[in-house]
Amino acid sequence: MSGKVSRQKRSTSGRPTIIQVFPSPGDATNSRCTACGAQVRWARTKANKPMILDAKPNTTGNCELAGILYMPHWATCPQAATFRKGLRQRKP
Repeated sequence: MSGKVSRQKRSTSGRPTIIQVFPSPGDATNSRCTACGAQVRWARTKANKPMILDAKPNTTGNCELAGILYMPHWATCPQAATFRKGLRQRKP
């Protein structure tokens, strides 16, 4: 991969394409974001990669879990930039 950030694909209706996600083993809905403290839940993508979602369903979300739409937490977290590669502060 060339370091370019991929843009999310949009359907012909202008809405983002829905991403099918699956329950994570031990899916704890009482987990908290380490940056902002918001309640979150974990899911897995088709490629079995972990994905953090807002805990509450959201009709504008693009992640479908058991037929319910959720918003990825990185889209709503005020501290999301601290988790992006290259921006995270390393401990000495």
